Amino acid sequence: MKNIAAGTGAATVAHTVLSLGSVNENYELFLDTLSKQLWIGGKVGDHNYLERRVDSWWKTMKGRKYIFNPEETAKVKDNSDTEVKLFFKADDGASVKNKPITLIKEDGKWKVLSLTA
Repeated sequence: MKNIAAGTGAATVAHTVLSLGSVNENYELFLDTLSKQLWIGGKVGDHNYLERRVDSWWKTMKGRKYIFNPEETAKVKDNSDTEVKLFFKADDGASVKNKPITLIKEDGKWKVLSLTA
């Protein structure tokens, strides 16, 4: 997979991001799913602090299983056509915790704005 098709829904983008992270494969595609807002100048690598945070997300997702949690997601009242917060159950083998992922619509595509890996 080299890119995510235009018109792909937020939940599918979130699933893709979490799947890429859980096996730590295709880092370039993972970076392509991130919002420009995560980078000071609007492109990957424009700020070391943000790059370290993104690298941390990537590293902490490895080996975890993620399952969509519709009950927790339904509690979010301010989801809109341009920004959504979805919850996934993350299982690292030792514990299962709810993990939020926030996506925004940017240039007509859903992009990750924040992720608690």
